[in-house]
Amino acid sequence: MESVGQLPSLRATQAFTDYLKTQNINFDVRVTTEQDIEHYSIWVAPEDFEFARQHFFDFVQNPHDSKFLNASWE
Repeated sequence: MESVGQLPSLRATQAFTDYLKTQNINFDVRVTTEQDIEHYSIWVAPEDFEFARQHFFDFVQNPHDSKFLNASWE
């Protein structure tokens, strides 16, 4: 698996991974703690990396985009 990126909150991670689910992308979330602060890394299979990475950057730039908000409701 390859790391797509890291998010600072569980809620943001859930929103993005909800979107990945709607796209039939399997993922793994790994939690690390540094100085009592949790970080959430999202990992996907190599064949899904490019797709997931591009949408991760889209999410970071605009987490309120309807494609991400709607995914949380599905």
